[in-house]
Amino acid sequence: MLERHLDLGEIARKVAGKAWDSASESERRKFLIVLRDVMAVELDRRIRGDDRLRINEAKPLGARDVVVLTSQMRRDGSARRIDWKMRPCGGSFCLFDLVGNGASLTVARRDDYAVRLKALDGSLAALTRSLRAELDGRK
Repeated sequence: MLERHLDLGEIARKVAGKAWDSASESERRKFLIVLRDVMAVELDRRIRGDDRLRINEAKPLGARDVVVLTSQMRRDGSARRIDWKMRPCGGSFCLFDLVGNGASLTVARRDDYAVRLKALDGSLAALTRSLRAELDGRK
C-alpha cells in the first residue's frame, strides 16, 4: 500500500544521486524495495498512531506539485509542523518529501547515503545490502 502513495522513483533518484544513474535495472529494483521499507520505518518513527494531524492549508509548489501544511499534535501536548510535498500520480497524489520543522526527510537520507556510498565506492548494490542488514537487525 505504501508504494501507491510514495513517489519511490523520485525519492530514490534524489537520495542515491550518481549511484542511481550508474546502477543496473536489477540494482535499482532491489534498492527501491529496501527504500520502501526504510521509508515505512522513517514515517512510522515520525508519525505515531495516537498523533493528531490538522491540515492547515495546501499550496502549489511549482507547476504541478503541491505542499500540504499540517500540524502534528502529540498526546503529550507537543506540536510541530509537517509539510507533505506531493505530486500527481496514478489519479491521486504521491508523497515525494516530508519536512518536519524544516528538516527534509529526503535531504537527510541523501546526506546520509552520500557518505555511505563514498565509503562503498559508489555501489548502490552495496548500499542496498547495508540498508537491508540494518532493517533486518531492527526486527
